Amino acid sequence: MAILSLNDTLVALKQEDLRADARLDELVRGNQISTMEAASLIKDNRYAYHICKQLTELGQTLFAVNDGGSRQAQRDLALNEDEIEAMADQRVH
Repeated sequence: MAILSLNDTLVALKQEDLRADARLDELVRGNQISTMEAASLIKDNRYAYHICKQLTELGQTLFAVNDGGSRQAQRDLALNEDEIEAMADQRVH
């Protein structure tokens, strides 16, 4: 159950990453922030996203059942990066 819950967390993280990118794009296009400010915020956002993603993946590892067969089944249930991206993109758009 924890693996599925953490999958949802990974998708939500990616959704927020995509929303932040879209919002920064709007702000730059509306001349509300400079491209330098946007670049800095994008870099900060990427850094925060990757930290949260790694912590969530660590949680998947920590909550994995110690039984070898169950552990493999849980890994199979965990979403890969492409699946996370696709699900997040569908929910944002």
